[in-house]
Amino acid sequence: MQTLNFLKKRYATKVFDPQKKISSTTLDLLKKAIQLTPSSFGLQPYKVISVKDSNIKAQLKKAALNQAQVTDASDLFIFAAFDKIDPLYITNHIKLMSETRNQSYQSLNSYKEMITTTLTSMSSSEMKNWANNQSYIALGQLLSACAQLEIDACPMEGFNKEEVNNILHLTEKNLHSTFMVAIGYRSEKDNYQHLKKVRKPMDQLFIDC
Repeated sequence: MQTLNFLKKRYATKVFDPQKKISSTTLDLLKKAIQLTPSSFGLQPYKVISVKDSNIKAQLKKAALNQAQVTDASDLFIFAAFDKIDPLYITNHIKLMSETRNQSYQSLNSYKEMITTTLTSMSSSEMKNWANNQSYIALGQLLSACAQLEIDACPMEGFNKEEVNNILHLTEKNLHSTFMVAIGYRSEKDNYQHLKKVRKPMDQLFIDC
């Protein structure tokens, strides 16, 4: 019930108070929540860029149709999914699994082969869509963590992705931007905080079968 109460209070914050900053301790908790997000095969096929530089934020704001959240929020995350998952990426993941769980690398060969077979069967566009979808799972986890820590957040897709890719030099890193998340504390001037949530009734959202 407490979780639901936190979720009822959250909304996509439009106006942040630029004077209120998230502590480094709290920011680390949010990063940990992102890190713990489940993903297909546990591959986490994305990176999260934590933007601190004010000059970069100003450039990103222009690429995001001058939305003030980009520069006014305490912090800004850019989620970027991988364009392609190559055999080395899979090998490194299996090595990490082996070390973390104290299993022999050889015992994970069949799992490695299953991952490789699944991913190599994807076209380039299918792989990008798959990686994008995995990053959105992390977004949901981040928004839930923000709500429980009483941090305000605004997920954003309204930006020129090609410009953002160029600003952050993502293409040469085998990455492409998927969405931004501005996080911080709401301004008293943000009227959206007083609006009731518009959500489908439960009987229209769920199907029992």
